[in-house]
Amino acid sequence: AKRIAVGLIDGKVIFYSLDGLKMKYFSQMICKNRSKKFGKKVTGLSFNNLQNLSADKLDDGSSHSPEKSSKSNKSNNNLKETKRTKLKTRVKNFATIRKNKKKMKEQVLITTNDSRLRLVGLNDFCMVRKYKGHLNYNLKFKARFSESGEFIIIGSENGKCIIWNTATRRNPLNVNVTGINMYDKVKSYECFEASRANPPSVTESLFGCSRSAKDAFLNSGLFPSLNTLDHLNHDFSSAFVVTCDYGGTIRIFLRRAS
Repeated sequence: AKRIAVGLIDGKVIFYSLDGLKMKYFSQMICKNRSKKFGKKVTGLSFNNLQNLSADKLDDGSSHSPEKSSKSNKSNNNLKETKRTKLKTRVKNFATIRKNKKKMKEQVLITTNDSRLRLVGLNDFCMVRKYKGHLNYNLKFKARFSESGEFIIIGSENGKCIIWNTATRRNPLNVNVTGINMYDKVKSYECFEASRANPPSVTESLFGCSRSAKDAFLNSGLFPSLNTLDHLNHDFSSAFVVTCDYGGTIRIFLRRAS
């Protein structure tokens, strides 16, 4: 069922279900610290796209180019058999991805004005992970997922850009999420200076899409012998970062592998 989420000034997030043109109340939660009575303003909501692993993507021919026959005398029977095999493989991959998507849980990432990010599972509306490391007390920042869903990025009021790992099968939780107060706390992150403006606030940060990253690398001339990068097992959706600061300057950063 389709749902709509609304963030409020007191830290509440209300979920509505859509039935045709009718919107009905479904559930709600509050984002606050245990010692506080009320929460802080919700400034951003981002939904995970469920493509947490690159292996879950359907092989439609874009990842691996089909083999080209070098022999001109190849029989029609062999060609038909090859097409049947490829068709069976694609059907099998399609069934696999549908099975894996059912196992994955939809998640929403909530940004609030208490310098916290909360990753919430939409199956039970319990918090999965809480992220700390950025400063967000006054501005309307919004954290975002990378295209693959593996990373989270947000700007900060101290001029830095912060990146965390998302809770996925590649980055499992440190605790078993079994209740409201059982969640994984994440304090480790990577960051870099993205602005020296006055004030040094990075108001927007996002990852470039994987297709743009591949096109940029191929057109750079650094790999003259390559015509495609689809055969590489690498997450290009987090290869470069685009930021904007309070002074209106847009910058692009290349994220090098360690």
